[in-house]
Parts: sequence; structure tokens; C-alpha cells
Amino acid sequence: MNERMNRRNFIQKLGLVSLLLSIPELSAEEREMLQAQKSFADLKQVREFLKTNSDLLRKSETKGEWKLGKILSHCAQSIEYSLTGYPDNKSKLFQWTIGSIAFLVFSLRGKMSHGLSEPIPGAEAIADNTSVEEAVLRLTKAIDDFLSIETESLKPHFAYGNLDKSGYDSAHTFHINNHLEELA
Repeated sequence: MNERMNRRNFIQKLGLVSLLLSIPELSAEEREMLQAQKSFADLKQVREFLKTNSDLLRKSETKGEWKLGKILSHCAQSIEYSLTGYPDNKSKLFQWTIGSIAFLVFSLRGKMSHGLSEPIPGAEAIADNTSVEEAVLRLTKAIDDFLSIETESLKPHFAYGNLDKSGYDSAHTFHINNHLEELA
């Protein structure tokens, strides 16, 4: 199992390195800094990266439908909803079956995959032109708010159902990592 995980992590790192090497707007030093960044292990790592690399993110482009400001705001929105409640939830049956199985698969893989241009069901629309600066601040605040809350205050995930704080940290981190695969 560990050998398979190490092999998968190595392949992911190679893909990230080749992707980041192709970003022409970044200096060699900036590319090197991003190359050193692997997939985040938890929200604390995401927060630290956001606080120290907002200038770097401002220069980044995406290859998907959404610009980076919208992506980061979407990730923040998901964290915010885990604190306040998601606007539209799947049925309890869905959460107990398909939703919990999906989360188990993502947890075993250590990675999520989902439609990267799909908004959270029922969520307030996020402007396409949301600035990266605004989005970094929003995501940082959402992470800080999440890290300061107790498990019993968390609301059920719209698809996965009830998650403890550790499970939610993983879900949000997988979500952010998946969206950051869109960096060009």
C-alpha cells in the first residue's frame, strides 16, 4: 500500500512540476517555489501557502473555465457552508450511501475529482471577475474560521453528510487540491 501511495505521489509531483514549468509569466525562482509545493496535506498548509504566496498566485493563470479568483472563492464558499449549512443538500439516503462511498474513495485515494466548473448546489453565484486578492483573503478567513470551530458546530456536507473536523479538513483540502490542478 505504501509503495503504491509513494508511486502515485511521485507521479502527481511529476505532473505538477511539468505543469508549473510551462507557466511563462513566472520567474525561474517563482516556478521553483511552486515546484516545491506538493498537494496540500491539510488546511493549515493551504493557509500558510496563501499567506506567503499571494503575489505568486496573482500572476497565475488557469486552464479551465474559471479564473483563479473564482476558484479560490468557490473553495472558500464550501468551507463557509460547512460552518453555516449548505443551501441545497442531497437526501439523507444519498449521503449515507453514494455520498459516503464517494468520500471513502477520495479518502483512500488521497485525492478528489469532480466537475471543476460546477457551483455548489444552491450557492450564491460567484462573479467571474473576482480578484485573486479578494479570493485569497476570503479563503484565508474561511480556513481560519474553520480551524477555530469545534466539530459539533459543523454542518453536514451536502453530499457526504456528517463529517467530523478531521474528515472535513480532508474534504476541503482534497477540494482545493483538485481545483488547483487547473493552474496553467
